[in-house]
Amino acid sequence: MVKKYIRKSTPVEAVQMTKEVQLSQDTWPEWLKAAAQKDAEEVNSIFISPNYDPEEESTYALDIHVVNGKYAVLYDDWVVKASNGSLVLLQEEVFSSIYTEVV
Repeated sequence: MVKKYIRKSTPVEAVQMTKEVQLSQDTWPEWLKAAAQKDAEEVNSIFISPNYDPEEESTYALDIHVVNGKYAVLYDDWVVKASNGSLVLLQEEVFSSIYTEVV
């Protein structure tokens, strides 16, 4: 017999990392600013990519170090603060299929 499952409805905090947001930490929530203060080798850190060149057109400026490795944070990706406090990186399509804004 095949069982069906539904994702638990747990509110999370998230930031869509547009180009403007990536380049201006003024709009970041405190938990994301705290992640930017961590060393790039620490899990749950976010940092300027060593490959980023502000003189060239790029698709990202930041990298993120999460539990399963380091990834480029592409423009319009989402950084999610999970209920356990860890950071999760999701592409726009995945994020919008999982989450609905709480109003």
